[in-house]
Amino acid sequence: MSKVFAVPFADRALATEWHGAEAGSLLLLHGAGTSCKAHWRELLVALSGRGLACAAFDFIGHGETGGDLSGSCLASRLAQTLAVVAELPRAPRALLGASMGAYVALRALEHLPGITRLVLVVPGVYAPSAFDLPFGPAFSAEIRKPASWAASDAFERVAAFAGRTLILATEQDQVIPRAIPERLAAEAREAELVWLPGGHRFSVGLDEKGREAFRSRIADFLLS
Repeated sequence: MSKVFAVPFADRALATEWHGAEAGSLLLLHGAGTSCKAHWRELLVALSGRGLACAAFDFIGHGETGGDLSGSCLASRLAQTLAVVAELPRAPRALLGASMGAYVALRALEHLPGITRLVLVVPGVYAPSAFDLPFGPAFSAEIRKPASWAASDAFERVAAFAGRTLILATEQDQVIPRAIPERLAAEAREAELVWLPGGHRFSVGLDEKGREAFRSRIADFLLS
């Protein structure tokens, strides 16, 4: 069973989709740039086919939600996430965050005590000083300070997480420094770090066999 619905947030409606199944459930948080939930639908459908209920939505400024990205920020993305969670048919037991979405997932953990599995894909992390800055010049200047990520609260948050963590990073990522996934894995209580070939947008270069392997690895982890 799949359904689409909108979650009111401020002056927008967050475009959300739910793929029902017996186990679960997973909430997927996409990244920045041109990313949106549609890019991850193949994974969501595959996971629901394995019996895992899952959901995803478009943040403000992305996909079917639309709106002005410059009026949003990381704090707003966290609030959007919690607004969607409140409207899901079933509370999530797992979070998957990609790129910027990985940091939002880590920030969401303290608000979602039922989470037992965490998947971080090419994870980006940010210093607390960037959390409330509107996306745009000020935000970009803050996160481009040399090694600003090293001051991120993401590491203490993953260390406090009592569940299991899967980190999927790429060998040729030109966006996320290699030290970020390595430190996240080192700080987590129980984590597996997997290195994939390719760059930050690694999925573009995957053939069907590669996409199936990627989906299966995530499904096996979430259903174990």
